Amino acid sequence: MTIRKQYMQTFILNIFKGPTLSSTFRGVGQIAFQYNLWSGVLFSFAIALTSPNALLYTLVGSLIGYLAGAILKAPTSALHGGLYGYNGALVGLATGMFFQPSVVALLLVVVASFATSAFMKLWAQYFPSNHLPPFTLPFLSTFWLISGTGLLEPVTFATLLHGELNQWLQTGLATLHGVGQVFFTGSTLTAVIIVAGFIVNSMSGAAWAIGASLIGYWIGQLLGADDPSLHVGLFGFNATLTAIALHIRYANHIVVLGSGVVLATLLTWLAGSLSLTVLTLPFIVATWATILVVDRAYWRKRNEQPKKST
Repeated sequence: MTIRKQYMQTFILNIFKGPTLSSTFRGVGQIAFQYNLWSGVLFSFAIALTSPNALLYTLVGSLIGYLAGAILKAPTSALHGGLYGYNGALVGLATGMFFQPSVVALLLVVVASFATSAFMKLWAQYFPSNHLPPFTLPFLSTFWLISGTGLLEPVTFATLLHGELNQWLQTGLATLHGVGQVFFTGSTLTAVIIVAGFIVNSMSGAAWAIGASLIGYWIGQLLGADDPSLHVGLFGFNATLTAIALHIRYANHIVVLGSGVVLATLLTWLAGSLSLTVLTLPFIVATWATILVVDRAYWRKRNEQPKKST
């Protein structure tokens, strides 16, 4: 019994030794494509304020994703950067936010988080140049499976109404909520903390996150989206994710980032009008489409340039 206890203590200590703990928090940060450790810590704090249970599931998902990546011999830089943890973290986050806590829910998070890392490893084999990253597709595919098992009890959400607010104040709150919805939270306080998480990593990234959410809100208004969806930020979070992902790849290229944001918002509106729960799918499709169009145009332009005579 003593030997077994000692073994378990050693095992637990080894898990949180070295880069494992920092990689777990970086996995949380990478939900919003932020490598900075403190971004992950601030995002975790925001999740905890919304739901301590969701934070537990998020950290478990990130840790399992990291350990699974290590077992599957993923590149060390990707492991330590949280790239094998963020899809698992997202699975845990969404499960904790949308379903009642249970042992079954936690077990499903563990299994699904391992599966996301296997998905990432397979994707890396087929797309070794990282030309087309999987983004949140591993999360989306596994979470849809979890949701379809019928083993989990959904959480009932209360509709939060602000009443009559000044138009500029309402726009500002909706913009903040759009950034907060990247972590499936509609609280103004947690949204402010999440924005702070962007700022500690990159001021320009934070500016694009806020700007994209604002654009998503305005386009949603123009398309006649319902007020509750607009006010809680549902037209902002896919736009925000798209802007961040494209900002990392194309810096401050306004046309490229703006095009991706508009497309993500249009896809969000289309999904809503069809009554589909698509989570981050508009972001994935919009970002892939933008990358494919921009990179194809770049290579075509480069190939059309006259070759220098030797």
